[in-house]
Amino acid sequence: MPAPDRSDNLAEWLANHLLGKISVSQDRDIFLGSLSDISSDYGVSLEVAVEAVRILADARIVKVRRGRAGGVFASASGTGCALHVANAYLATQGVSTADCREVLDQINTGMIELARQRRTLEGLNRIRYAFVQMQQANNGTALGTAWYSFIREIADMAANPLMHFMARALASSILMRRTRSAALPDDAARELLSASVQILDHLDDACQAPIVAAQSRCQKALENYW
Repeated sequence: MPAPDRSDNLAEWLANHLLGKISVSQDRDIFLGSLSDISSDYGVSLEVAVEAVRILADARIVKVRRGRAGGVFASASGTGCALHVANAYLATQGVSTADCREVLDQINTGMIELARQRRTLEGLNRIRYAFVQMQQANNGTALGTAWYSFIREIADMAANPLMHFMARALASSILMRRTRSAALPDDAARELLSASVQILDHLDDACQAPIVAAQSRCQKALENYW
C-alpha cells in the first residue's frame, strides 16, 4: 500500500492502518509483530513505527511487551477498549471535536425522543433521581459530572444500544482530546442545569418541549470545557 507523501503524516497513517487491522481481527490476542517487523512490513523507518505504536499505546489500544516473546499486542477487548479504538480512529481520520459534537447532539436528541416514547415509571424515577443529584451538586464540575449520569439514564430508557454506544464513543473522544481545564465554570453549569429541566419536562409531559434546542444548549454549555 502506498504511503502518504508527507513524512509528518506517516506515523498517523501507519497508526490508522494498524488500527484497521485490529478492528477487523476476530482473534482475542492480536499480535502485530515487533517494532522492526512493523517497520519492514509497512516500508517505514523504525522511528515512524515507534511513533505510530506510541499513538495507539497512548489511546490504550496496544501494549508493548518486552523480552523474547515480546512485541506489539492489541489491548484486551471490552467497552473501554472499544471507546479508545473509536477515539483513535476519529483522531487519525482528522475528525474534529466540533464534528463529533454535531453528530453527538443529533444522537442524544434521538435517544431523548425514544426514551419519551418508551418511558416507564421506573425509568422516569431513575432519571428524576439523577436530576436531583445535579441540583444538589456542590460545584459546577460536580454538576457536569452528574449530568452524564442523567443522560445515561435517559439512554437506558431509550433502549437502543447502538445509539448509546455511538454517543459514548463520541463523548469519550471529545473528553480524551479536550484542551481546556477539567473544571466546569458555574455559568456553564447553570446553563446545563436549566437546559436539563427542559429535557426532563419533555420526558415527563405528553406535550413536546423544544427538545432539540435544549439538547443543543447542553452541548454548547460543555463544548469549551468538556
